[in-house]
Amino acid sequence: MKFEVAFGCKYSYNNTVMKHHLKFMAIKAEYSCEASFSLAVCLKSESSGDVQIFHSQENHNKSKENMILTSKWMDIVQTINSEREFVLSYGSRNGSKIHFLRQFADSDILVQRFTATLKVLKILLLQAQSNSKKSTTIRDIYYQDVEAFHWKQRYCNEILHSIVVDSLGLSLEHNFSIYPSQKGLVYGDFAIQSNEGTIFQMSYSEEPVLIPLHTKFEHILPNEESHYAIVILEKEAVFQSFCYYIKTRYTLKDNFVPDNLIVVTGKGFPDNLTKKFVNILANTAFTNSVTLGFFDSDVYGINICKNYQDEIATESKSRDIYAGVYLMDYIAGWSDITARERILIMSTITKITTVYPTIQNKRFHRELTRGLWLSKKCEMNVYQGDADQSEGISSIAINEYILSQINSHKKVIK
Repeated sequence: MKFEVAFGCKYSYNNTVMKHHLKFMAIKAEYSCEASFSLAVCLKSESSGDVQIFHSQENHNKSKENMILTSKWMDIVQTINSEREFVLSYGSRNGSKIHFLRQFADSDILVQRFTATLKVLKILLLQAQSNSKKSTTIRDIYYQDVEAFHWKQRYCNEILHSIVVDSLGLSLEHNFSIYPSQKGLVYGDFAIQSNEGTIFQMSYSEEPVLIPLHTKFEHILPNEESHYAIVILEKEAVFQSFCYYIKTRYTLKDNFVPDNLIVVTGKGFPDNLTKKFVNILANTAFTNSVTLGFFDSDVYGINICKNYQDEIATESKSRDIYAGVYLMDYIAGWSDITARERILIMSTITKITTVYPTIQNKRFHRELTRGLWLSKKCEMNVYQGDADQSEGISSIAINEYILSQINSHKKVIK
């Protein structure tokens, strides 16, 4: 399998075409079935007549990415004076998604994509040529030049994924040390040792921390040889309240608190880093653990739960993680569903009924149909006060509810 990509484009800013334009004299990428690839970029500014090249400097980095990039780079340097102009076309290897930039494009959208692509290619080359391969995040790349990405994170994400994953079949994390931004939080009593030797020590007596950037861990170290409960909470407010609740009761030496508890939140729909971390916990580090998820009893909460389940489910076993909150458990948390939510509920029910009727799917179906008939949903919005207040569930009530659900599974928790 082989493909070529190359382009040239006028450079415009604020709808004004500049007097000079940038030309990509040659961009060529080759991909073979042996998973080898090469990519080279060369840039020329007509206004100055100078050729600007991101040279690969002499270094001791002998990685596959750097060696192949360097080799192709120098081939392009030798033909820089040919004054060729090209069109960029890069897309997925399966042909399902193709981006195309026309030569000398005068469309704002195409010019924006041109500028963003140029920025991303430069960063990828610098990452490949770096000896230390210092880690960075997609969010950091976006903030290096928000104007180039037209103040839209999705441009950055889309172009990075299209070039590295779809076109070249490589990994942002493993080949370029570019990781998802940290969003999720974790709390518990265990330690993690990364592949770089860094140890992240966590304790009930400490505050929650961001999920570590590196998802490829050598060891996740439990403080005791016992089963763990991995608890996933949909909302950060509920997560912070529950962690404070556990910390307080642990300080008081309350035996009602399980000894081995790991609490995670993705703050709504989880990012890739959070999902990968939960997957490592459930399927690699603590294979005998029980995974429990607590989400709103509405169409959004159930879809978030399905998002986690799809990540941690394996061929040998499916993870039924939905443990609440159920619509009939907390009438105080009820609120009316909207017309749009009613449409989404019907769509989700249709999807659920077309797959194998697992225990979890039956629970999803029950909660959605109940909400549809009652025109109600139940949200885990914590408030200070009595559990019977109309605007939400008290923090004490929801924390006790979560903890009671965890302890009901004590047969698999020490």
